[in-house]
Amino acid sequence: MFGCKPFKSNKPPITKNQTFEIDFNQKNVFAGFVFATNLNDDDLKYSIISQNTNKAVLHINEENDNLFLVDYYPKENKKIDPVIAIVEISDGKETAISIIKIVQN
Repeated sequence: MFGCKPFKSNKPPITKNQTFEIDFNQKNVFAGFVFATNLNDDDLKYSIISQNTNKAVLHINEENDNLFLVDYYPKENKKIDPVIAIVEISDGKETAISIIKIVQN
């Protein structure tokens, strides 16, 4: 139609909240994959924007969805409270939020 290209609207990433379980007393452990997809097939970037505790250190690979519990500091070999993190997923224009919970077995 008159040489016009159809308008393609950008869709935000799609994600969901997730819970991961890890074995007690482990450090530098892979926790899981943060689920996200995009209907436009845009490349997604991942970042942790908030975390509930300083007793654990989380890391997410910016280029993929690999989430790691890097370190935690339990007292007297006790389980830590669940770690809650807010992960932001961006396609460069739109963002989505996933709430991640990590618990110990």
